[in-house]
Amino acid sequence: MEGGHNGTFKRYSAPGGEHSTGELVTMMSEHVSVLIRDELKLAQLEMTSKGKQMAQGAGMFGASGLVGGLRCGLPAGLRDHRHQRRRGGPGWPR
Repeated sequence: MEGGHNGTFKRYSAPGGEHSTGELVTMMSEHVSVLIRDELKLAQLEMTSKGKQMAQGAGMFGASGLVGGLRCGLPAGLRDHRHQRRRGGPGWPR
């Protein structure tokens, strides 16, 4: 076994260096099988990588939403708190 992908392809040689049709079909079949298997592995690795990136992006998006919500909601809550205190609202002496 020599050459090819990770040494998995066999080299067939006929007398005179020519290959018969049967040998060519066998070689082609082996090459196509390895090519498809490798493409599927590559696709799986790419999808795993993209999935991790998407999860990280979703986490950042959620965190930014939380921070933004706190940033907008906290001042409004304090404003209401101060307003109720001035007016003697619930829980504050008049």
